[in-house]
Amino acid sequence: MILIFPVRSIPHPDRPGKVKIPDAGIVQRGLSALGCKCKNDDPLYRETKESRLKSRALVLFAGSRADPIEVRLGAATIWVHPSLGFTKDQIRDNWSFGNGVTCGGISIQSGPLAGQVVPCAWIVVDDADGPAVLAKAAQIGQLFQVVV
Repeated sequence: MILIFPVRSIPHPDRPGKVKIPDAGIVQRGLSALGCKCKNDDPLYRETKESRLKSRALVLFAGSRADPIEVRLGAATIWVHPSLGFTKDQIRDNWSFGNGVTCGGISIQSGPLAGQVVPCAWIVVDDADGPAVLAKAAQIGQLFQVVV
């Protein structure tokens, strides 16, 4: 399950024109303190807008480039915080959320925000844990408002 939250940003003190956002490592520790566990304990797992995927193996192709062979485990479940102004259906197709905590932005393909990258943060949790994590959405959202 993917949960997407608003993220606070502040002007970067050392880089004009850039912003600072919450540190994903600090957020991850906060999630642990709340009893929430991300899927990033499995480096072969990731979620996209459409699917939950698991790599079976790495296969070497010409030029020694490794490409994962992924198996689809099922559809992705996505919750978007209502204040962000977009829905899961408006996220760019094939968007990959990875498997843990990310602070950044999401490309929007349709609706009023089409063509924009919306600053936000997301966590990927096991679907079985989703309801319990969603019950803590207000507390989790606060973790994404602290910029150090």
